[in-house]
Amino acid sequence: MKVSYDYSKDIMFVDGVDFPLRPYRRWLIEEHESLCTGHFIKAIRSFDKIKYTYDWDTIYFKAAQYEFLNQYLKTI
Repeated sequence: MKVSYDYSKDIMFVDGVDFPLRPYRRWLIEEHESLCTGHFIKAIRSFDKIKYTYDWDTIYFKAAQYEFLNQYLKTI
């Protein structure tokens, strides 16, 4: 399986088929919280909202290694 990411468009390509990254990130946080929290960078407060930042490159890489990406693709 060949996977590439276009962060400017917030999509990933899996064998030439594009998938939005936002639902994948949400799924990773819900289903594999420890992977994501292990690569947490910091929380940024802006007005009344808090934005959590993660090292998504590493998370995506490890998720593919652990075959979490395959699990996600089966659920959609």
